[in-house]
Amino acid sequence: MAALRTVCFVLTLLFAVGPARSADPLFPNEVSLPAAGSRDLRLLTPQWLEIRGVSSRPDLSHPMTPWGELEDPDLRVREPKAESFAVSVNGHPAQIAGTGFRRHPIFADYHHFDLREMNQIFLQLADPVPEGGEVKVTDATGKLWATPLSTRLDPDRESPMIHFNRLGYAPGFPKRAYVSQDLGSAGELTLPEGLTARLVDSGGKTVFTGTLARRPDAGWKWHQDVSLFDFSPVDIPGIYRVKIDGLGVSASIDIHEGALAAPARLHALGLYHRRSGAAIGPPYTRFAHAASHTAPAEIPDGPAFRKTNKHVGDMARKNTDPAVQTAPRMDEVNASLYPFVRRGTMDVSGGHFDAGDYSKYTLNSAALIHVLTFVVDHCPGVAEIDNLGLPESGDGVPDALQIALWEADFLHKMQDADGGFFFLVYPRDRAYELDVLPEHGDPQVVFPKTTASTAAAVGALAQLAASPVLRQHDPARAAAYLKAALAGHAFLTKAIAKHGLAGSFQTISHYGAFGGHTDELCYAAAGLFAATGDAAYEKELKTWWPDPTGPQAVRWGWWPLYEAYGWAARTYAFAEKNGGLPAGTADPVYLAAMQLAICQAGDAVLKLSKDNAFGIPLSLSSKRRAQVGWYWAMDQSFDVVGAWLLSENHDRRAKLLDALIDAAGFESGGNPSDRSFVSGSGPVWRRQIVNRLSLNDDRVLAAPGLAVGNVFSSPYNLRPYQIEGASGLRRIFYPGLDDFAFYDRAGTDAYNLRAECVSAISARILAGYLFLMAQTPAAQQPWVPKELKIQGIPAEAPTGQEFTAGLQFPDGLTLNDATVIWEQPGLPPSTGANFRGTFPKTDGRLEVEVVWPDGRRLSAVHPLRVGREITEPGPARE
Repeated sequence: MAALRTVCFVLTLLFAVGPARSADPLFPNEVSLPAAGSRDLRLLTPQWLEIRGVSSRPDLSHPMTPWGELEDPDLRVREPKAESFAVSVNGHPAQIAGTGFRRHPIFADYHHFDLREMNQIFLQLADPVPEGGEVKVTDATGKLWATPLSTRLDPDRESPMIHFNRLGYAPGFPKRAYVSQDLGSAGELTLPEGLTARLVDSGGKTVFTGTLARRPDAGWKWHQDVSLFDFSPVDIPGIYRVKIDGLGVSASIDIHEGALAAPARLHALGLYHRRSGAAIGPPYTRFAHAASHTAPAEIPDGPAFRKTNKHVGDMARKNTDPAVQTAPRMDEVNASLYPFVRRGTMDVSGGHFDAGDYSKYTLNSAALIHVLTFVVDHCPGVAEIDNLGLPESGDGVPDALQIALWEADFLHKMQDADGGFFFLVYPRDRAYELDVLPEHGDPQVVFPKTTASTAAAVGALAQLAASPVLRQHDPARAAAYLKAALAGHAFLTKAIAKHGLAGSFQTISHYGAFGGHTDELCYAAAGLFAATGDAAYEKELKTWWPDPTGPQAVRWGWWPLYEAYGWAARTYAFAEKNGGLPAGTADPVYLAAMQLAICQAGDAVLKLSKDNAFGIPLSLSSKRRAQVGWYWAMDQSFDVVGAWLLSENHDRRAKLLDALIDAAGFESGGNPSDRSFVSGSGPVWRRQIVNRLSLNDDRVLAAPGLAVGNVFSSPYNLRPYQIEGASGLRRIFYPGLDDFAFYDRAGTDAYNLRAECVSAISARILAGYLFLMAQTPAAQQPWVPKELKIQGIPAEAPTGQEFTAGLQFPDGLTLNDATVIWEQPGLPPSTGANFRGTFPKTDGRLEVEVVWPDGRRLSAVHPLRVGREITEPGPARE
């Protein structure tokens, strides 16, 4: 069987078709942005028509162009009426039995007003259109479009109602597509019971037949009418489509061995784009920048650091909970219980930028280290993955471990001379470095130590010191981390002895504020126990967390093993596995309780997933309040990994795996908007994202691999779109946000802080994909990025001279159905094997990014040097 899977994998590499492409005329390729005025007519079913029109406007005080007739003088939506349209079928008038209308923003630029709105008019016919029938829709008012729109009921027309994972499906894993359509003011489209769905190959042959199953969604006031088509038995690599009688067919669906490697490589690239303290660039990415934030950070001491005192005080005032913190509030740096020992400046280079900004939080560093170290040590096969396409790939050390080590080396630097760890690296003179590229970042400071940040750092460094994989590859590094962790633990012991367990804790930001510092102390104890086997640390853990299965570690009533409780549980529960501590070192009763808590966390994900139409673990309380933000299905679903590892029941493992695959599918296009929630992937690549590198460079597309929130309540209040200080983007939605289908709201490509992803969550998402990728042959596929060359461009040419650029691949690589993205700054991006352009007015550059279906990428940048244009004849030659 292993040999057969390897053969299939080789065949996939030779003959695979690239990422699934859509025949959508409004979005013809991955980098297109529909122009205002573009429109089309589609048949959703034989009785439901959809007319789409893209509009824009000069600002929110003006009506839409060109569909301004859909708004009254106060710019409120004027829903189209049935009498405004005339429909004919095969030349005969057809009666309109019902209508619906929906409008939402699909793109909003961050820097200046540039808006695209999608308007959808739905017309229900009294009688169904016969197969092959021609449908024409005339605008009786003559104000929306002049020429009748027409289409045919082709049984093989592409349906927008079929949603699926656009990165593909891996053989041997679950494969599901979802069918749904929101009709705006007409509600959800209800499908007949028992519809037959077929999976057809590229030749149109049916390879699998099934029945659509209704998938209800619990907890919403919205009716989510979603049906599920499960085609998991199909494992032969190839290109397929889902075909449903009356509805048409899906876009191309790719089954290939690299389907789970693609998102793993993509999210690893996202963390590479967050890498601080090092230059990044080709062949790994075209989003190049010099080494950033390498200057020493200042240690703020005294009133001269007025801004830092204000930032610390503002955070503390916002996040301090008197019910949790009995210590004095940290209104300024000197209000810290733990004065700085080191003075002057210190090296804090390295690590990963935390989120959209360039700050670095110790607690998120610990979270990143924990989750990646955990999957390397305990998920079968992850320690062999050395092909994610990073600078470290191919050196024999697990890529995930090296990402964790890049963070750990930074974290190690954050330790003061007394053993405590500073809370944060932050700009010295302002809250955020809003308008600079990384290499031009602000001077930085460190924030004071806290017990929470120190305990988190102790746990992370101790967990690495305990790592069997790190001990194998770099025992000296593991020993250095353990020494630092022991010094941090000594700091904690003194702090608690002096101030008491409750009195030693001070809040700065919301990181580490959940329940005080108890969960971080548990992680510190668990990490040191795993590293040393010393029962004293186990005793501390049991003292601070006597019942792992109780409510102490549950946040919001539905998320068990929240934050550092989860880090502690996994570190302790797996301490004796895979070459860690000797069997029997841990208290068997307490160990069993900890393992049960991990299994319960997996069950919580299963319960929420079961109650969701798309299989993602979205909490019922969030649904009931209709307030969702900062949500990533793969982040929440990671909790099934530990439960899967502890389970010996095949059926239970299958259910846990199902939940993770459903979350992966939703992130990668299996959602109502058909969009990927990670930049640099999907049928339409994202342009707007909460990331300072992408917001401040001169490119149109966002840097790849950056996760975007999968579900959120509303658009962000962007300055160019404000009306009297409020978000004008909200009013574009029709029906209004209170009635707009919830899962469909996330389809807007716009900056939204409620969708901002921190490095710790990116690491959890990556860890989930590494767990999956390790179970496929793609984990063993060698991949070390090498130089990709752009050729065909003169070394120097005058402004306006045309050129055609092509590609020269290393080591015999070819396009082989890859996606090729070109960008010449100042121009719209394009796709294709070649690029036709002209030399700019001043020196510039041309960039290219090549992406294969399994997520391998190569990038290149070529200068465009402008020479002096000769306007007079030169000297005569003999």
